[in-house]
Amino acid sequence: MRRARAPQDVTPAAVDAAIAAGSFGRAVLLSLHLNEAATIHRAVEAAPADVVPLLASLVPPVFLSRLLDFTAAQLSPGTAGSPHLEFYLRWALALMQCHHRVIKEKPLVFSGPLRAVHKAVVAHRDTIART
Repeated sequence: MRRARAPQDVTPAAVDAAIAAGSFGRAVLLSLHLNEAATIHRAVEAAPADVVPLLASLVPPVFLSRLLDFTAAQLSPGTAGSPHLEFYLRWALALMQCHHRVIKEKPLVFSGPLRAVHKAVVAHRDTIART
């Protein structure tokens, strides 16, 4: 995979400024460069649900595994996960749809994150089935 070049102004403040300006794609990319869970969380959750497929298509393959891992963590039921189930399901679906070729070409790279997403989704399915 090609290494994504980091913009020069990669700071949490730059992420916040991008969010405030409505540049959600820039905010997500900057937060992925920073690789701080709280910053990624802020940037991803600031984006409106209807632009998730577009944002997913902007994610470079080098960050795909990281974002899938983050999405799986947010989908996990319990204290670590997010209450925004549908929102993160949209993210997981959009990432897999937009990057299916990359995922298929490098199954060893993506097997862990995909397994984590699957495990989280199955846990929610089981919870719903019990109620």
